[in-house]
Amino acid sequence: MIESILRKSGFHTGFLSSPHLINVEERIRIDGQPISRDHFADVFWDVHGKLLEFTKISTNTTMPSFLHYIFVMACKAFVEMKVDVGIFEVGIGGRYDHTNIFKDPYVTIITSLALEHTNILGDTIGEIAWRKAGIFKPGSIAVVSHGQPYEATL
Repeated sequence: MIESILRKSGFHTGFLSSPHLINVEERIRIDGQPISRDHFADVFWDVHGKLLEFTKISTNTTMPSFLHYIFVMACKAFVEMKVDVGIFEVGIGGRYDHTNIFKDPYVTIITSLALEHTNILGDTIGEIAWRKAGIFKPGSIAVVSHGQPYEATL
């Protein structure tokens, strides 16, 4: 929804989401459209080559997980396509999520707070709220969607 609003307002958008419904290319979208299969393959092989080089010169380094890989691919595609704004859906949580590397995001949003992924995020709404709130940064706009549990406001 946010991507659509920004796009309709004239912004050139990049959007990373998960999971994909049919094709993995759906995860990386430019102006609301999944990147082409050819573009996806080009970005994949470029990122793959760079990561292989890095793992050869660095000790104790392995190839990233699928979610980390897709994240790096999205960043590269967004730079290549010169998007005005990149929107990154957090994978699981926020505080320790791979998308939580941006120092100065303009806005961060928590859209839902529920007992989900409890084996990773914690057993209570409070623990989950703490993990999700980790995406908030000083000086950035922080938004929590309407109707969330009290713990989301702390």
